[in-house]
This record gives sequence, structure tokens and C-alpha cells, in this order.
Amino acid sequence: VADSDGSLYLGPVSSTAAARRIIKTIETVMPLRRCASQPGKGLRSGSCLPVQIGATACPCISNVSEKQYAAVVDTTVQAVNEIPELLLTPLAERMTQLAGERRFEEAAEIRDQAKELATVLDRRNRIDRLRRSGRLCLAVGGASILEFHDGRLAEVKSFTAPNTTHPISLEFPPADNQ
Repeated sequence: VADSDGSLYLGPVSSTAAARRIIKTIETVMPLRRCASQPGKGLRSGSCLPVQIGATACPCISNVSEKQYAAVVDTTVQAVNEIPELLLTPLAERMTQLAGERRFEEAAEIRDQAKELATVLDRRNRIDRLRRSGRLCLAVGGASILEFHDGRLAEVKSFTAPNTTHPISLEFPPADNQ
């Protein structure tokens, strides 16, 4: 989700460790820079290890232009937002290559990384569709209606289900109106 700070957020994920694995997986496919220096704020005197081994592009040291690097970022955003195959296909190709070389443990690791990334991308896309839906009402168990506004729980309406004498109630914290 693009936030007001201009960042792209991916999740939810189950843990910090899972988030780090997903970042690492994306970085194995897309040559995103990993340093924290600001591009255009003066060139660095040396390059970081990922640049030295050719794993990343970095406008900070001028091994790519800012325009070329922007294309890498745009492709990554497109992969996360719309076309997950841009990330998943290279992982599948690498897994097949490793299996063909009989490097089965490495292939299994790539398979697991791809599965975890596919799961979080699918979850993110489902949540984004819910956010874009506007107003959505869900009937739950014939006794409650959950009302969502822009993906956030706005109201819970509980009522007595047929053939029961007690109302069924679900407790949810109110939605933030941010």
C-alpha cells in the first residue's frame, strides 16, 4: 500500500523474520539498492558489497543512472501491486535450474521463498481489493452483520438468530477513521 510518506508497504506478515525473508527474496530478483544513503546527495567513496558482486544497481555510486534505477523501482512496484509473476517467474526459473544441477536443497529453499512471497502478495492484493471496495457488509452466521468502510471495520450489528432466545454478539474495536 502506498502511504502518504511515499513508501510501498507489503503485508501483513507473521513476524519480523518473515518480513526479512520476503525482503531478501525480492532483493534476489530485483537489483534494488540496500544502502541507506540518499541518491543525489554526493557520490560515495566506495561501493557496498552487493554492488561489488553485481547483485544490485546503485545510483549513489553511478553504476546506473537515476533513470535506469527508477525503471528497476517501477518494475518492482508493478510486481508487488499488479504482476507478481515479475518476481515469481525468475524464482521458479532459478529453482528449476538448481534442481537440474541436482542442488535440491537450494532448489527447495527457493521454492519455500517463492511460496512465502506468493502468499504475502496474494494476501496484500486481497486486502487492497477490500480497501478499494468502499462499503462492504458481510453476514456472519446468520446473527451478525459486519460493515466495512474502505477495508476497515466500521460497525457490527448483532441480532437474535432464528430459533434462539439469546442475541449473538461479536466484540470488535471500532475502526480508526484515519
